[in-house]
Amino acid sequence: MVEPRKCTVEPGGMLGRFKLGAVIGSGAMGTVFTATDPDLGRTVAVKVLHDEHARPRLLREAKAMARLSHPNVVPVHEIGTGEPVFIVMELVGGGTVRQWLAEPRSLAEITAVFEQAGRGLAAAHAAGLVHRDFKPENILRGDDGRVRVVDFGLVANRGEREEPAVSDGSPLDLALTHTGLVLGTPAYMAPEQHRGEVADARSDQFGFAVAFYEALYGERPFAGTTYREMVRNVYAGKVRPPREDRAVPPQVRAALLRALSVNPAERYSSLDALLDEVTRPPAPAPAPAVDPVRPPARGSTRWIAAAIAVLAIAGAAVFAATRGGDDTSHASESRASTTSRPPPSAPVPTPTEVARPGAPLAKPPAQPAQALATPTDKKPVAARKPRIAAPPPATAPAPAPAPTVDDAAERRRKQLELTE
Repeated sequence: MVEPRKCTVEPGGMLGRFKLGAVIGSGAMGTVFTATDPDLGRTVAVKVLHDEHARPRLLREAKAMARLSHPNVVPVHEIGTGEPVFIVMELVGGGTVRQWLAEPRSLAEITAVFEQAGRGLAAAHAAGLVHRDFKPENILRGDDGRVRVVDFGLVANRGEREEPAVSDGSPLDLALTHTGLVLGTPAYMAPEQHRGEVADARSDQFGFAVAFYEALYGERPFAGTTYREMVRNVYAGKVRPPREDRAVPPQVRAALLRALSVNPAERYSSLDALLDEVTRPPAPAPAPAVDPVRPPARGSTRWIAAAIAVLAIAGAAVFAATRGGDDTSHASESRASTTSRPPPSAPVPTPTEVARPGAPLAKPPAQPAQALATPTDKKPVAARKPRIAAPPPATAPAPAPAPTVDDAAERRRKQLELTE
C-alpha cells in the first residue's frame, strides 16, 4: 500500500481564480477545501489531487460526475487541468453519514438516508459507471436533509480489472492503493474485489449492503480485527448473528443477506431492486385462527356461557309452568260455568178452570213470546268466540189475569136478570 502524498497547496492560497479556505476532507487521492469563486460570488468545494500518477483516474471521476444529473449525486461545476489537477464541486453543508450516525437514529431515518444514497448510486450504474468505494464517508447529508453520493475517484468503466496490494496488516477502514490507484476500502469490498476480479454494479451493491447493515446494527456484517480474518469470513459468507437490541424487520435483513451473497449472480439484478425490497411496507400479520369448537379466550368466558345457558333453561321452565297454569285455570272456569248453569225448566202448566155445567168456556190466557220458543229455535254459538255480554231481554207485557169462578157466576147472574 502506498501512502498518499501531502497536498501541495495550503488554505488561503489561490488555485486558478479560486481562493482556498479550510480543509473539509481528505482521502487517498486528494484533499477537499472550501473555496470562493469570485466570478460567480459563490462558495464551492475544491478537490485537489495528491499524486500525479492518479491524474487519469481523477479526470475520469470529473467526467463521470459531469455526465450525471441526479439530486442524490454531487454535481461537478468545473475541472482544472493545470498543476495540480482539481475538481470544483457543489459545497454541501452538513457532514458525512458517518458523522450523522454518531448519534442514535431510528430505523425510519436510517432507511430514508440510505434509500436516497442508493438512488444516486443506481443513477451512476445507469450511466455505465461503477463507484467501487461506497461507504458512509462517501455519503453526504446536507442541512436540508438531502443525501448526495460523492468521491467518485475510484470510478471505473465496466470490465476494468485491478490487482489489489494488501497484507494482513492492511487497515480495514482505509482505502487501498496500488501504484497510485485506489482499489477500495477492505471492510466494504466485495469478494471479487478482494480476488482482483472485475468489479461491476453488483460489487457496489455488496458495499452498499455492508454500509446499510452497519448503520442498522451498529457493527459490520463480517467479523474480524485483521484483514486476513475479515476476508476469510467474507469468502465464507459468514455474517454475524443479528443483535437482539436492534429491531430490524425480517424482510430487511433477508434482503441485505441476499445482497451480501458471495456469488454475484445470487445478488439482486440491480440496486433499484434491492431498494424496492428494503423500503417495501411489511406485510400485515395474519389474524389468529379461531378454534370453532372451543372459544379463543378461556376462563372467564366459559362460566359466562354456562350461566347464560342455565338462565335460558330456567326461563323456559318458568314460562312453561306459567302457561300451563293459565290453561288449567281457564279450563276449570269453563267447567264451573257449565255445571253451575241451571238446566232449562219445563213450562209450568196453567191450572185449568172447571166450568159449571151450561157455562161458556173461558179462553185460555195468552202465553208470553218467550214461552212459545222451542230449544230448536236457538242459533248455535260459534266456537271459541270472545264472550260478549248479551243485552237484557225485552220485558214482555204481563198477561191478563185468568177469570175466577166468582167472576163467572156474577156474569151469569146478570144475564138472568136481563132476560127476566
